[in-house]
Amino acid sequence: MDLTAIVGDQTWQTPGWPLLLSVGNAGLSLVLSALLVLMSRQGGLGQRAGGITLAVLTPLLAALACAVPFALVPATLLTENKFALEVFLAPLCGEVAASAVALCALGLGFAAWLHAPHPLDETPNPIPILPLLLFPVLGAIGLGGPAHLLALNAQGPLPELDVQLGPRVHVGTDTILPVLLNDEALHGWYAPPVHVAPKATGPFALELRAERVGLKGTRVVTREAGEDKGSPFLPLAERNSWDLQESVSHKAQYMWFLSSDNTTVSGSIHISVTAGATGPLRTWLVTRRDDGEAPTTWTVYNWNGAVIDAATDTPFLNVAPESAPGEDGLRPCTLKVLDAWSCECGKPPPPPRDLAKGWTDPWLLQGPARCARDEQPGALRTGFGALLAMVTVGLVIDMGDAHHTVVLVRSGVEPK
Repeated sequence: MDLTAIVGDQTWQTPGWPLLLSVGNAGLSLVLSALLVLMSRQGGLGQRAGGITLAVLTPLLAALACAVPFALVPATLLTENKFALEVFLAPLCGEVAASAVALCALGLGFAAWLHAPHPLDETPNPIPILPLLLFPVLGAIGLGGPAHLLALNAQGPLPELDVQLGPRVHVGTDTILPVLLNDEALHGWYAPPVHVAPKATGPFALELRAERVGLKGTRVVTREAGEDKGSPFLPLAERNSWDLQESVSHKAQYMWFLSSDNTTVSGSIHISVTAGATGPLRTWLVTRRDDGEAPTTWTVYNWNGAVIDAATDTPFLNVAPESAPGEDGLRPCTLKVLDAWSCECGKPPPPPRDLAKGWTDPWLLQGPARCARDEQPGALRTGFGALLAMVTVGLVIDMGDAHHTVVLVRSGVEPK
């Protein structure tokens, strides 16, 4: 019979036999003490000095043995800040109480027997050998309750079971991970590793276990399994990359008679993919490098036909499934790597031959083929328009805006 306690989402079990033995010992001790009282009415020990010595020493030794665990319990409680005892407080109190009842009952019974008057005749009464043998046996059994209490408390509190595994796992993973215990409950615990091997998509359960003499605990954690399958519009593989060229068009009206129309090439954007972690959830690193700026990197992973941002667990790439491709085969899409841009994804027409140098198969990969962004009012003033703006401060009417466009110029696998 096991005693079970629930602590949060953890289930703890401890054997119930010490409680049964303590209660049984208390009942037998009460019966034995009653028999000793009845025997004392018939003359007590009789006339043998050896019987008196044995009857006195046996209960003293048994009482001392039973008292040792009780003396150790306060010392344990003073040296520990937390205890496993608190989970099984009710049954342990029952064990201690039953052991105390057994000790008191036997002590009172033997006291009555030892102090009984001697018979007047010279016929010796037989020494009650059976009670003298039963007393140390029952005293040893009575140790079950206090000893069990010590076993639960001597090595600190209950641990908190955990496993270093994110909320999502790819199907086909076959990994063995250690069960983690909090630092204050490491001593004396054995936690077997857990096998992570989801076979199908959807939620799956993992049972974490920890054991120690007298205690065993389990915790069931749930994770979600998905396929390592991404989007064709941003395929994740080692050295996949995309190069985009950015241009800025600016139209402005100065006062009522001057206007400007300027187009400049502001730089290029390079997007590349490198391998990330290869554990239960395989991740990739997507890096964006702009001319003259520090690179920015995102950690992403494939998930059931989508690309997910690992930092936020939100889609890294969005392509409306119901959107039909246009005449050029492109579909509206949004990418965090090109945030604030309105993009179209797909495979653009082949590039000019001069752009394909050093690339074995340009446009092999689909990706962000064309993006646009508008800014109002425009802030770009060049040439005579800028000079006129400085001369006519307060009279300039700027009706212009800036239109930014990035166009994919090549994509594929970067050469080594």
